[in-house]
Amino acid sequence: MQLQRLKQLSKVPINGSLGLSTTAAVRQLSARLRFIGAIALVPTLFIAPAHARTLRVLTYNIHHSEGSDGAFDLARIVGVITAASPDIVALQELDQGNARSGVNVFQLDQLAQLTGMQGFFGKTIDYQGGAYGNGILMRSDLHATGVDNRAIPSPVGGEGRGILKVGVSLDGDNDTPEFNFYATHFTNGSTAAATRLEQATFVNSLVSSSTIPAIIGGDFNATYTSTSYQRLSEQWQDPTAANPIYPRNSQIDFVFHRQPGAWSVVEPGVFIVNATTRVASDHFPYVVTLDLATVPEPSAAVMAEACGVLMMAWRRQRSCTGTARCESSEASPRATRDVGAYRVQRGRRFWRRSHLNSFEKNM
Repeated sequence: MQLQRLKQLSKVPINGSLGLSTTAAVRQLSARLRFIGAIALVPTLFIAPAHARTLRVLTYNIHHSEGSDGAFDLARIVGVITAASPDIVALQELDQGNARSGVNVFQLDQLAQLTGMQGFFGKTIDYQGGAYGNGILMRSDLHATGVDNRAIPSPVGGEGRGILKVGVSLDGDNDTPEFNFYATHFTNGSTAAATRLEQATFVNSLVSSSTIPAIIGGDFNATYTSTSYQRLSEQWQDPTAANPIYPRNSQIDFVFHRQPGAWSVVEPGVFIVNATTRVASDHFPYVVTLDLATVPEPSAAVMAEACGVLMMAWRRQRSCTGTARCESSEASPRATRDVGAYRVQRGRRFWRRSHLNSFEKNM
């Protein structure tokens, strides 16, 4: 139907037979064609096709920045993280203002500042006048919809453990996360298998009824043959490569993802092993690249604005009956510039303006 209307308009004689000057007639035809173009774009405003968002995910137990050489070197940790170029990071063993690393040293805050990322800290215990726990770093184009830190089952009289969650929005809508990201650190020790199994069960209970895609990164202090790993596997998938560089049977640091069909593995998980990472901590950083297969549809506010822009295009077409009206500054430029397809690309909203701009240039 739109094509037929376009053909009809293309046959209108561009001369004085319409009672308009040739220039005015051309402008009128151009306005009508822009309106038809806007109508044609309505379906893409309301039904955004699925897009994948690629995320490079890192988990790293930084051992409060104390390297195997005995030096506390946070700048070295920053270098490791920056070189990995992650979108989001799960961190374990962070000191925050305690005597061990320095009462004025808040490692999560400094890591966030020095990497240029957003930082979130989850305290697990009070320690030497300060705090100690897990953390999350994420790029500035990701948006936190909420932060939750809670204790996980820990042995009586032993070190308290916790799990930190950040809801992550890719489209700037801070009310609804596209996925949840968790950072955790399970109890260590050869005699703590039962505790780790309880911790894994608890972690599963946090997500078992959720339909929101999720990622968890952490030091799980257990290998893939353990009962706690098997319990996690009931809810989570392990994207580790067949040869993750570091021996698979010694691996205790993992990134898991969940929600069938939501994630695809772009680059399987591997450890970053080089001269720096061999010294920077007592753990190697682990990195995996995942695609989140779907993105959100436009919010109600965005769709309402789209309708408003379309209405302005319609009004402009209706009023463009002469040279004076067509050239009037009152005719909204948004009607010809901002009508376009809504897209989500790398977590940001874009109005695709090229459709009508290029159309006008070709008139």
